[in-house]
Amino acid sequence: MAFTPGPMEIVVVVVVALLIFGPKKLPEMGKAIGSAITEFKKGISAPAENKPEQTASVETKKIEPPAATESTSSPSEPAG
Repeated sequence: MAFTPGPMEIVVVVVVALLIFGPKKLPEMGKAIGSAITEFKKGISAPAENKPEQTASVETKKIEPPAATESTSSPSEPAG
């Protein structure tokens, strides 16, 4: 049982969108959504050779703690 919006539902949605976003902002939003859909379709249908390699090796670098240095005063002794 699928819901298919009729003409009255579409009119209500458009009127509510106009009230919320205003007539100046709606065309900008429509353009942005349209270009996003276009880019998404291009990304899905792009050949595999243009996609970045998914099995790229990750470089791991072992981080060593700093070497212990001798200090003239130990933390328990007051300096001075």
